Amino acid sequence: MAKNDLAGRLNITVEQIRLVKQERKDWPDTSLGFPEKGKSYAQVITPGFVIILEANGRLYEYHSDYKRVAGPKELSK
Repeated sequence: MAKNDLAGRLNITVEQIRLVKQERKDWPDTSLGFPEKGKSYAQVITPGFVIILEANGRLYEYHSDYKRVAGPKELSK
């Protein structure tokens, strides 16, 4: 899901995106670490992942649970 989202945002193919790291993470709520202003989130432990992707020489961080992804946040190399 994260690769598909990033490919669409950057207008590139999924094959041009490399998975750098995927790590399990328990998020403190359903915002997955990317809360949007004005929205409320269920305050429940939400198991998921931190996903780091590389495309066009840049790194992008996504957060996920088992149904959706949130992000990305561009990281400095």
